[in-house]
Amino acid sequence: MENLFAFTNIAINSFWGFKEKRFIELYFVDLKLFKNKNYVEYIDNDIQIFRDNLTDLSNEIVQIIGTTNQETINDYFTKLKGYIERINQITKEELKEYIAEFNKEAYDNFTENVKKEEEEYFKKEERTKYKHLEEYENVNYFSLLISRGRFGTPNIKVTNYNYFCIEKTPPLADLIYIDEYYELLMDLKSELIEKTKEYIDKFDKGEIKADLSKFYNKAIVFVEGENDLKYFTKAALELGLDKFLENFYIIQRGGYRNLDKIWEFFKNNPVEIISQKKILLYDCDTTKQNEDFNNYLFKRTIPFISKSPISKGIENLFPQETIDKAIKYKPDFIDKHEHKSIIRGKEENTSHFELNKDEKSNFCEWVCEYGTKDDFENFIGVFKLIYEILKDDLK
Repeated sequence: MENLFAFTNIAINSFWGFKEKRFIELYFVDLKLFKNKNYVEYIDNDIQIFRDNLTDLSNEIVQIIGTTNQETINDYFTKLKGYIERINQITKEELKEYIAEFNKEAYDNFTENVKKEEEEYFKKEERTKYKHLEEYENVNYFSLLISRGRFGTPNIKVTNYNYFCIEKTPPLADLIYIDEYYELLMDLKSELIEKTKEYIDKFDKGEIKADLSKFYNKAIVFVEGENDLKYFTKAALELGLDKFLENFYIIQRGGYRNLDKIWEFFKNNPVEIISQKKILLYDCDTTKQNEDFNNYLFKRTIPFISKSPISKGIENLFPQETIDKAIKYKPDFIDKHEHKSIIRGKEENTSHFELNKDEKSNFCEWVCEYGTKDDFENFIGVFKLIYEILKDDLK
């Protein structure tokens, strides 16, 4: 049975999507030809999806190296190198050929539609009835309405245009934008190369070897945020659970939607190379329900701490005292939102706190450097949650 490397395939295919008809039309026609700035959002969204897929690819590489046998590792990197080699062969001339094919199809469709509209035009009564005349008379219904018929039936002369005028522009890609388009693809290619080069170089040097004695049954905990691994590592150290942490990998997937993708993939493709439990750990604010599948795939939500001033994300696990220290150290860490409400005729003031989105990494670095056992006390609940799933497999 052929190995299926789902997230790598998705990332590679999302890159090739920038050469397909849909994106060429978005970039060259909607944005460049018709100057529709609304399509910038669509293009930016495609690029962000590609970058999210690169994160998934990078995490899949780590998973394959750490949890599979040498045969699978060799198969993976052979395929990955083949994908990269093909992408490296892209030239501007090749892109011009794709655009020429796009333009031919677009022009053929355009002329076909024009022909249909032309046929419909010459089927109209004024074209068939009066086609032999340069001018003909027709009832002036506006004058008839005004005069109410008092002066007879007023007529007007109508020039008989026995030709069909095309007022549309064929949606063709203009090659004057080929350099910008090529530069965009090369930038995206560089991001892909950057994610894979280090691992490919190590594989080529023979430095990537499977160690099944160490990794055969090691579970994986998939988390949402890029800082979660640092939080868990520091929490385990402060709580004396660093040995327990060695029983599973922690891999971030960049948001709950990507955890949903993992769940759907393994639920619909329950083929395992080796026996391995996978835990999808959602942040407290996602309101996901716990769910198990085939005793190897588990969906869990981090317990919500009602007394924490932060209501969203893994940072909800930090108590009021930690947030107070963070604000004192650097006020930029935390945003405070205040609200006024009228409840039964009385004015009430409420407030809530959020971790500033641009300061998340800085807050993580600070709390992992200066945090104590008290700061990470609420992480015990998460470790207990993981323990309940893995307890029968622990040595």
